[in-house]
Amino acid sequence: MIDLWHLTDIDWLSDLSADHAAQLRQSANLQSFAAGEQVFRPDRSPDKVFVLESGLIRVFRESPDAEEVTFGFIKPGEIFGESVLFRNQARESQAVAVETSAVLALNRDAFKEIMKKNPRICCSLVRQIEGRFRDIETRVEDLVFRSARNRLAHILLQLAEKFGRDEHGKIILPVQLTHKDLAALIGASRPTVSLAISELQESALIGRQGKHICIADVDRLKQALDRL
Repeated sequence: MIDLWHLTDIDWLSDLSADHAAQLRQSANLQSFAAGEQVFRPDRSPDKVFVLESGLIRVFRESPDAEEVTFGFIKPGEIFGESVLFRNQARESQAVAVETSAVLALNRDAFKEIMKKNPRICCSLVRQIEGRFRDIETRVEDLVFRSARNRLAHILLQLAEKFGRDEHGKIILPVQLTHKDLAALIGASRPTVSLAISELQESALIGRQGKHICIADVDRLKQALDRL
């Protein structure tokens, strides 16, 4: 049992009754993961769903030839690995900590029981999942209709909106993205991404602050999308 975890600090779980919160705590396990550490791997019989307390998580899938496709990043307060709530099938995706992260692992069956008794939690969960599907649909559309440079600019704007930190008018992406990471996100080769980054930097649309990508002017980058 976890004594120090306050489930109701998470906005979409704030309506839990004391009894339901205690029920979840009894089935929960709070774990800490270092950057690069695996949170979960493909599993034939998954029985856990996860909530991120702090840090940043990347969810991805690996092909037989070890190529990775990144589905997205999880921010604090979000649930992930949620497919086990809706189907009794193997888990094929993986999750890895991008930075030091605290993750709450919840028993699937206990969480499903709480969902049945708390319709507002179901609605909040559906909104989170719908947002992820919308992001994936946008990326598929980008893959079909946009150039690699345009796709790169678009995904950087999406990450800025979700994770960006404003520092003196510049938007800093706290996610440390390598060219390989970006290639996995936009469906391009690493050399293509490297070239696109160089072109965006030469146009002063993006820059670097240490190991982080920064966007000097979000509006200007949005306006440039139609021309890329």
